[in-house]
Amino acid sequence: MERRRDPDAEPATALAGKAAAFLPWYLHWLYPLDLRLLRVFRLWRLLMLVRYSPALQTLGRVVADEYRALLGGLLVILILLLFASSGMYLIERHMQPNKFGSIPQAAW
Repeated sequence: MERRRDPDAEPATALAGKAAAFLPWYLHWLYPLDLRLLRVFRLWRLLMLVRYSPALQTLGRVVADEYRALLGGLLVILILLLFASSGMYLIERHMQPNKFGSIPQAAW
């Protein structure tokens, strides 16, 4: 006799992802450990909403299709930040050495 798969049943990986999303909260009550790193798995629940939201699916497709343009824009922004922080460092380093002691401090 052939077993039929229920089309509404979730695969085991989806169930494991859901368990990883809420288990750190329960583990904290059982074992008082620092589980802040495991809180990242809570983001998994938000990412699972993409399946049910056409707008988020469209956003994902746009980001996937235009990732080169997005990376190019990010590169331009980082270059502008480098030039602006270098200029601020050169102009302000003598007046405010505690705030503009280096270029990374000026960028921050």
